[in-house]
Amino acid sequence: MKTINYLMVSALSSLRSIIFR
Repeated sequence: MKTINYLMVSALSSLRSIIFR
């Protein structure tokens, strides 16, 4: 479960970075 949560957070951070860019 922790691994999935970490992956989700990482994906969200990446998307946010691209969108904010």
